[in-house]
Amino acid sequence: MIVRKRGVVSPNMANCGLHQAKDSGSGRLAISESFLQTQSQLRATLARRVKERRHSSKMSQRDLAERAGIRQALVSQIELGEANVTLDSLLRIAIALDVDLAGLFAAKGDDPRAGSKHS
Repeated sequence: MIVRKRGVVSPNMANCGLHQAKDSGSGRLAISESFLQTQSQLRATLARRVKERRHSSKMSQRDLAERAGIRQALVSQIELGEANVTLDSLLRIAIALDVDLAGLFAAKGDDPRAGSKHS
């Protein structure tokens, strides 16, 4: 692990497009285009999977929000790919949809263990 002035950077973060800013002595991370693409893809996958699971469970956004203990507006933002969701909210949604957390990010047809807790 590489320790910087303002945080910890692991070698795996480089694979996500995070890298130390060369021209800045601030110790902050610069975000590369590949990181932004990965972030966008994850948000799109999450949006699609939450909506698919919600529909297959015959739940409205309000139903999901109530079961998960979150705001309906957050469910809407997630399904639009606009939310920066906390881990706590993701776990609540996964439980409400009866799916493993990984199942919220798996593309349809990926690892069958990630799709549902009861598969």
